Amino acid sequence: MLTLKNTILGFTILSWNAVFAGTMESIDLNTCTQSAYIKLGSGGSYSMNANVYADPVYWDASPQGYNGNVGNTAIYSAAFGYNYSQLISGDIEYIYRPSYSYSKFQTSTATKTINFNGDKTRYFNLQSNSLMANLYVHGAGLSDALKFNLWNSYAIEPFMGGGLGVGFNNMSNFYSVTTSGVYTSIAQDNFTTSFAWQLSGGLQLINNTYFNLAAGYRYYNGGNFSSSNFTTNSQDYSTPWKGTLQANEFFVTVAYRINS
Repeated sequence: MLTLKNTILGFTILSWNAVFAGTMESIDLNTCTQSAYIKLGSGGSYSMNANVYADPVYWDASPQGYNGNVGNTAIYSAAFGYNYSQLISGDIEYIYRPSYSYSKFQTSTATKTINFNGDKTRYFNLQSNSLMANLYVHGAGLSDALKFNLWNSYAIEPFMGGGLGVGFNNMSNFYSVTTSGVYTSIAQDNFTTSFAWQLSGGLQLINNTYFNLAAGYRYYNGGNFSSSNFTTNSQDYSTPWKGTLQANEFFVTVAYRINS
């Protein structure tokens, strides 16, 4: 519920910025095809199957296994870029994903596993921020047929984009709770960096002000994440949990063009 509220709040703020932009000084888009821009965004990230794996030598075997998604989070972004033409633009973008949350109940059949604790629920949080270099192709630059005029000053065009960069993945608050209420398998936070990439597409509202509003979908692959090598409650070595973050993301952005 908190994630949904944060997402709605981000959408509302950006939408009001876009409305306010309509009152700003006008520019001639035909003579301003090249310009730098600053872009802010918000939205929601909905994780897919993360291929979570835990070595059964150290971790209880369970019919439910360990695999699953890692939950959802609001997202916030900031970018600086350049419109090279009506067709091509590119930017450097930082996206903040603060609060994925994994939870899975397990019945255990591993009575011979070291430190066996019976049935339990596993938990951890994941933060996956990314720094990406993106390239976009805009429909209006390909064909006038892909530019849909609304009225004198506004039009809609589709866009597609892709990006490569680094995912900063922090696995935290790692622990388990048995059915009797005992906290166990508590582990320290673990930070990893990984190759990340994304693909996106959507619609952009273009107009004769310095501001553009866009909304779209992004597939995000944040690369690998893992837990630490030790459980702090026992100081025992244990092989880390491992996974790969994949997510479906929906976003809205407001870009301010710096006329060159």
